[in-house]
Amino acid sequence: VRRKPPLLFKAYMALGAGYGQANDLKQQEDAYHRAASAEPGSTAARLAWAEALAKLNRTAEAAAEFKAAAPNSPAARTRL
Repeated sequence: VRRKPPLLFKAYMALGAGYGQANDLKQQEDAYHRAASAEPGSTAARLAWAEALAKLNRTAEAAAEFKAAAPNSPAARTRL
């Protein structure tokens, strides 16, 4: 299995933050989803993606991502 380079993960995380500042929630969600796909073990990416989903009122999907991140993050457990 070929891993995507960490630079791609960092780029998607930066894009997500930028889209958030620009209040482009759909693009933010997409960027964080791509970051989580690039680094599946990243709790930061899962939390960012979950937050973006919650902002879009996609609560069931957000809850699933918060639950997936919960074992590694007290912050995720408080969002459930």
